[in-house]
Amino acid sequence: MKTTILKNISLSIFTLLMVTTLLVSCGKSNDSKPAGATATSHKVVYKATTTNGTIDIVDYTTATGDQSTVTGISVTSYTSAEITVPTSVGSVVFAVTGGGSSASSTITVQIYVDGKLVKSNSGTGTSLSAGTSYSF
Repeated sequence: MKTTILKNISLSIFTLLMVTTLLVSCGKSNDSKPAGATATSHKVVYKATTTNGTIDIVDYTTATGDQSTVTGISVTSYTSAEITVPTSVGSVVFAVTGGGSSASSTITVQIYVDGKLVKSNSGTGTSLSAGTSYSF
């Protein structure tokens, strides 16, 4: 019973985090592109790690701009395959949820674009969740 309640809370937090991240990422302007920028796509890799916990749900932007969700994985680290994302997609979102064994458990998410770490975020506790987004 307690596990079901924690999973429902985690899923609710995860959903809220994804919606908030998506809304924030849509509000960014692309006016800050450097002059002469001609890239038509970017290579994106999503990474997540935990300390004293597990990753249960992973949600990320695909090459077509859609969201993909992986559930029931129960791992301590996750690394996606390299995804070629066209610049027309505009932004990517990455979020994970899981469970920690103590209040000091941590989860960290990272987005790598073209081999460079561009965004990172962390969360702590027994109900772990973290997400971040990046606009090209």
